[in-house]
Amino acid sequence: MQQLISVGIDIGTSTTQVIYSRLSVDDTSHASQLSQMEIVDKEILYKGRIYMTPIVQQKFLAIDALKTILNQEFEASGIRREEVVSGAVIITGEAANKENAAGIAEALAEYAGDLVVAIAGPDLEGILAGIGSGAQQKAREKLIRLVNFDIGGGTANAAVFDKGKLADAYALHIGGRLIQFDAAHRVTYCSPFIHKMLQAQHDDGNVMTTQQVQHICREFADVLVRIVKGGSPGAKDETLMIYHPPQPVPVDACSFSGGVGEFVYQEDAPDKNAFFYRYGDIGPRLGLTIRQRFAEAGIPVVKVPERIRATVIGAGVHSMKLSGSTVFYDSKLMPLKNVPVVAVPYRQGEGEEKFLTRLRQKAARNVGDVNICLSIQDLKKPRYQEIKFLARALCKWEKESGRRLLLVLPCDCAKVLGQTLAICRDEAQGFLCVDNVRATDGTYIDFCKPVGGSVLLVLKTLIFKN
Repeated sequence: MQQLISVGIDIGTSTTQVIYSRLSVDDTSHASQLSQMEIVDKEILYKGRIYMTPIVQQKFLAIDALKTILNQEFEASGIRREEVVSGAVIITGEAANKENAAGIAEALAEYAGDLVVAIAGPDLEGILAGIGSGAQQKAREKLIRLVNFDIGGGTANAAVFDKGKLADAYALHIGGRLIQFDAAHRVTYCSPFIHKMLQAQHDDGNVMTTQQVQHICREFADVLVRIVKGGSPGAKDETLMIYHPPQPVPVDACSFSGGVGEFVYQEDAPDKNAFFYRYGDIGPRLGLTIRQRFAEAGIPVVKVPERIRATVIGAGVHSMKLSGSTVFYDSKLMPLKNVPVVAVPYRQGEGEEKFLTRLRQKAARNVGDVNICLSIQDLKKPRYQEIKFLARALCKWEKESGRRLLLVLPCDCAKVLGQTLAICRDEAQGFLCVDNVRATDGTYIDFCKPVGGSVLLVLKTLIFKN
């Protein structure tokens, strides 16, 4: 067993936090198998204070200010910079849209050893919150299908876990800062999405009665109830969707995280007027309305351990050296660094179109990433007919998406799948296929330059407290 010190840096719309952790990594494979390294223990060594996210001219993350924060936290923690082996930066919300967000890895590399940077779009933000809040673990423990809504200022980011496995992710324009008030409770800001809702009722967005504000919160809550019950979204619901609607499948229970999520669990306040306007927005009212509406609908709500901030605490790192017998690759593609893994379940006996539809849905969540690595899950000793069917589906996806084909497989079939792909696809663009690698969502892979027919892979996994 080896131990490493890792840093987690969480950069959100409003706040930034740094956490240092000690991760224990061990080889959990059997003697006859390839090395399978896993995180077997984790310990938070130091949790830094929460800073306001430094942003310049509403366009850029202030790199120098972020470095100052890291220097201060190194000093406060007593951890030396050279002790840190790995790190993870999660950039979410409006911070993810800043023009220099993609350059954070290079700018902060000196502070975190092997650094992973996840710039989270709406779906990925929901997935990370679902894992970090503890919702995924709750679904696994209770053997249920559970959806976690991470509701912040501008969006509600949802992740569905079926007995612990990610089943769906989506996002909606529902949040606590979509309507804002001054000290006299007059509306000072109303988002375009609220204006659309009010225009349908012929109302002016800047002159709202308490009844109108309550009506909007009720409509938001009703949209979530309809989704949870597995209903198909109506025209009004679809205007709130970001990118795509959810799968119309009911869930067994719900959980909530994020700033508004905290209010869902809060007991009734004695002075409701002061409670509703305490932050100058609709967050408290929206949280209470969601709680009431879900109770009326009889939907079970599960408490999760982390609600306000499901913070990444670091990244586990291990490497694998794979011989030529387990890989099929074009060396011109490598090296590739920090390629996010998209886990795509394979179900034996299903049709090509069903697999392709699932592949499209999963890959679409990583809209901002140039490269993604497809990890085909649950593939066990496939027959040649299955290999051909997989190859056809992967070729179709590669052609329509315009992305490089980068594959990792859990079983020993990369060579035959690679040869089949080489026959059915456009040979002008290289591809990469590696087997005996088990990687899930939240893993990032470095594909190093081949040496003597062997390929070195470095797998980096985001680690959360829960």
